[in-house]
Amino acid sequence: MDEWGIGKAFVCLQRDCGVRIDVHIRPKIGYCNCTTGVSDDAELERVSDIALLSAKPAPHGRGRAIRIGWMGGMSRIYRSSPGHSGDYLLSIAYNDECDVVVAGARFGHADPTMIEPAVISFLNSNPMVLWAKKELGLEFIRRDW
Repeated sequence: MDEWGIGKAFVCLQRDCGVRIDVHIRPKIGYCNCTTGVSDDAELERVSDIALLSAKPAPHGRGRAIRIGWMGGMSRIYRSSPGHSGDYLLSIAYNDECDVVVAGARFGHADPTMIEPAVISFLNSNPMVLWAKKELGLEFIRRDW
């Protein structure tokens, strides 16, 4: 545990998703670049929780821009260890002004180009967007998505 506290954890079992996917998500209030938000790989790495999933994560390509609800951010795939062994990891961060929501996913030897959209779709589900809105203290502020 660190100064940001705990969040939520979800699991999609192999029988339902083809591979076990563990997803961890939490808000970090006031931790994002207020001017540009999470708009590049450097900011994604700075705010992400990827180091909590692996001691030596290795990027597997460049990040890409995403939208979760009304918020913009970045997503990037990693390997849990350098080289071609180990699980895949997915780092996601999206922000509302200076506040950021970070999510990390761990999954086995599945095609990351199939898993990444599924995790983003889960985070974009109405219950998850409403959870993020509440955690960011925006439950009484209008945000359209």
